[in-house]
Amino acid sequence: MSRVWCVVAIVVSFICYTTASSIKFVVIGDWGRQGGYNQSKVAESMGKYCQTNGPCDFVASTGDNIYDVGVKDESDKLFTTTFENIYTHPGLEKVRWYMSLGNHDYNGEPDAQIKYTKHSKRWYMPSNFYSEAFEAHGTGRNRELKSTSKGLNENETDRNVQVRMKLAFIDTNPLIKLYYLDPRMNTKALWKFDSKKQKQFLEDELSKENDWKVVIGHHSMYSAGKHGDYSSVKSAYKDLFEKHKVHVSFAGHDHNYQMLKNPNHPTTFVVSGSGSKIEKDRKQHKYLKNMQNVAGFNFVTVTQDNMTVEMIDLNGRKCHEFVVNKD
Repeated sequence: MSRVWCVVAIVVSFICYTTASSIKFVVIGDWGRQGGYNQSKVAESMGKYCQTNGPCDFVASTGDNIYDVGVKDESDKLFTTTFENIYTHPGLEKVRWYMSLGNHDYNGEPDAQIKYTKHSKRWYMPSNFYSEAFEAHGTGRNRELKSTSKGLNENETDRNVQVRMKLAFIDTNPLIKLYYLDPRMNTKALWKFDSKKQKQFLEDELSKENDWKVVIGHHSMYSAGKHGDYSSVKSAYKDLFEKHKVHVSFAGHDHNYQMLKNPNHPTTFVVSGSGSKIEKDRKQHKYLKNMQNVAGFNFVTVTQDNMTVEMIDLNGRKCHEFVVNKD
C-alpha cells in the first residue's frame, strides 16, 4: 500500500510543476528614504513575496529613487544607504532593477543615476528613456527568460516563445512646466532633455509587435491623489497609448496605490507610489476603481493571455488585484 501512495505523490508533484510560462516582476515607486518611512519593511515584504510567489524576474521603479535631493554624483553614498543596503532579502539579492526618474531625482544630478548602472550589479538605467523586451520560453525547470539588454534580438522569430512583453521607460519630468521655475530642480538637466526625441522613441518601440505593452514613468495621466491628473503628460501621450494599445501604464508621484480605467481608452493606469512614505489625500475621480493608502508594492504576473496586478502591503497582505486580458 505504501508503494501505491508513493507513485501518486510523484505524479501530483509533476503535474503541479508544469504550469504555463509566465513573467513575474515587482513595480514600486517613491521609495528611496535610507530605510525610513517603512522602506525597510516594504523591502522585506517584497523579498518574502518574491521568494514565496516568484521567483521575481526583475523590479521596475516608477521613480523618486533617492529622497529628498537625489544624488550629487555616481559615487554618492546614498546609492548604498538607500538601495544596495536595503533590498538585501534573498528573494531580491540577484534581481535586476529597471529604474526611471522622478522629480526628487531631478533635485540632484539625474545623469549620475544613469552612470551608476556601471557600478551596480542590480541598478539598471542606461538613459533617461529606454526600453526592454522580454521573452519567456518553456516551463518549469526548462523555463528561460531573455531580454534585449542580455542578448535578445527582437528581430529574430522564435516559435517556442510563450510570452512577449515590451516595457518602455520614459522621463516625464521635462513635461512639467512648473519644474522649470522650481529652484530645487536641476533646470539645466530639464532644459537639455529632448522631449520630441523621447516621443519618437516611444512611437517606434510601441509599434513593434508584442503580446504585451507596458509604459513606466513617474507622472500619471490620471490620479485621484494629491497631485491629480497631469494634463501635459496626457496631451503628449494619451493618443499614442491609444494608437498602439498600451495595456498598462505604471506611474508614481502620488504616495499611494491607485487603479484607474477610462472605459473609452485601452490602457489601465496604475499609480504605484507607496514604496515608503504614504499620503492619504484623495480626490473625486471618475476613472478611479481602487485606492489603497498603505505602504507596499505591485506584484505582476504576465502570461500569454492575461496580466494580473496585485497590490501587496508591507505585511505581505494582498489589498487589491485586477486582471487585464490581452485582447
